[in-house]
Amino acid sequence: MTALIEIIIKGVKEFSGQIVAAVLLAIAFAVFPSLRKLFRKKNEADDEVKQQLEQMQTSMNQMQIVMGQTLQQTQNKDNSEDEIRKQLELLQQEEQRLAHLKETLNHIDSALQNIQAQTEEDKKQKADLQKQIEEQQREEERVKAEIQRKQEELRQEKARKAEEAQKKAELERQHQEKLREEERLKAEIERKQRELKEAEDRKTKAAQEKAEAEKQLEEQQRKVQQISHPATQVSQPAAQLYEQGKKYYDARNYDVALKYLLPAAEQGHAHAQFWLGCMYRSGWGVPRDYSEAVKWYRKAAEQGRADAQYELGEMYKSGYGVEQDYEEAVKWYRKAAEQGHAHAQCMLGCIDNSSEGMKWLHKAAEQGNELAISVLNHIFS
Repeated sequence: MTALIEIIIKGVKEFSGQIVAAVLLAIAFAVFPSLRKLFRKKNEADDEVKQQLEQMQTSMNQMQIVMGQTLQQTQNKDNSEDEIRKQLELLQQEEQRLAHLKETLNHIDSALQNIQAQTEEDKKQKADLQKQIEEQQREEERVKAEIQRKQEELRQEKARKAEEAQKKAELERQHQEKLREEERLKAEIERKQRELKEAEDRKTKAAQEKAEAEKQLEEQQRKVQQISHPATQVSQPAAQLYEQGKKYYDARNYDVALKYLLPAAEQGHAHAQFWLGCMYRSGWGVPRDYSEAVKWYRKAAEQGRADAQYELGEMYKSGYGVEQDYEEAVKWYRKAAEQGHAHAQCMLGCIDNSSEGMKWLHKAAEQGNELAISVLNHIFS
């Protein structure tokens, strides 16, 4: 724009004082607003630029006509060839300037087209960028939703583990309570067994004291006779030896009872073997010897004596005279229980927590076993 104005001003200076200079100045004032408007509206469509160029071409044609008229008038006024040559040269120069101006406008038109193309490219890039931003936002939303889902799954997993830990702790607590209850029941069973044993001992003692009062004289006589003739006693049949030994046992005369029960037991008499085992277990008439007691209990148990089987189970359970072995104890308890031994049935029921154990507890209770009745009452209370 500045170059165009300078060209016009230079033309005005060159043609100052002449009619052609005045015409050029008028055309410049007519054309300049269009050019200024053109540059202000450089973002408009290509058709408007072409229209401006056509208007400029029309103005140039008009200027040529005016200049031709002016030259004609000049020729009429002054036929000087030199003047005409000068005017022609000026016209040629002006045509060159107009051609240069047209070229400049073409460059401007090309620049406008480039600007418009760049604007379209910018719009396209902006649209692509907006699309990428929207896709990124959708991806961020998806990732955020995935994170929230993972966090929820983690929270649920923590809650599940906490619940499992709580259940495990509760089961452990119940197990410990069950173990404590089992220990308490075992202690109760042992206490009841001791009480039963003491009751049996008291009954035995009462019977012995009663028999002792009735048979004191006879026992003294037999004692003298047995001391005087021991060989005769040994030669007697086992059953007879047992009967005599049991009488002295019941009378708590264990020293004399031993003289009859020992040979009877050695002959294989199961009852004599059982009572001999009791004497060794308790230290009655002999030094206490659990191993010897187990030996005689086993001999009697193997012959099917139920109370010997029960006592042998007790020895295995307690570890007296043998290595402690609950499985072996249960085996002998079961043999005695199957023969109706109430204490053995009760012990099986206390050791076995299954329905089988409950069956044995009920069988023992039906026979009046106090410990079995107490355990059942505790279970169903």
